[in-house]
Amino acid sequence: MFRIRKLWLILTFTVLGLLAHATISSFAFKYEGIHWDDSDLPVTWELNQNGTADCAGEFQAVRSAYQTWENVAGSYFSETYLGTTSLTGPAYDYHNVVSWGHTEDSVATCYSWYYSATGRLVEFDIVFEDDYTWSSTGEAGKYDIQNIATHEFGHTLNLGDLYGSGDTEKTMYGYAASGETKKRTLHQDDIDGICYIYPKPENQPPDTPSVPTGPDSGTPNTSYTFT
Repeated sequence: MFRIRKLWLILTFTVLGLLAHATISSFAFKYEGIHWDDSDLPVTWELNQNGTADCAGEFQAVRSAYQTWENVAGSYFSETYLGTTSLTGPAYDYHNVVSWGHTEDSVATCYSWYYSATGRLVEFDIVFEDDYTWSSTGEAGKYDIQNIATHEFGHTLNLGDLYGSGDTEKTMYGYAASGETKKRTLHQDDIDGICYIYPKPENQPPDTPSVPTGPDSGTPNTSYTFT
């Protein structure tokens, strides 16, 4: 089982630095405080035309993953797939791109750029590690594309990784195993998360997320600040 990584690339004019954010308890969902502006919806995105050589059906698997989040009834979040592109990530180039490449030490990584002063999210790229073997059908010994993509797209909504003992069945649980498909289907806490960040008027959230019992044994997320 391998960790799925998330990097925040902050658009700001501060000195280059490294910020580590620790947590002391496990939330039902973890909201990082960044969001898409309503004027930026629907979020448009593209898939690199090369996909993966490991299997067929990778493009539809990725598209289905984002549609899972868009289809949550209590949320107004929306996305639009623009088709394939020759672009790859990660790169701040005004394009939200999903591609296969190299992520160093994770199955997949979501890179996000936002303005620290306003919390406005402006771009993301998702990279699947090409050194792993991928499947679109949940084959044993291979990483399921839709499973991993659903988790990574959760990061594009600004939902964070969870590592508590009570989080293992959630889409936003920060570890994934080969052959796993359970992240394809959102847990109620995942649904509550997107509805908290992007609520329809009739589903306005409470003041704070609910906090279940139990310690958080996970590694804190890390934010990289660039000039």
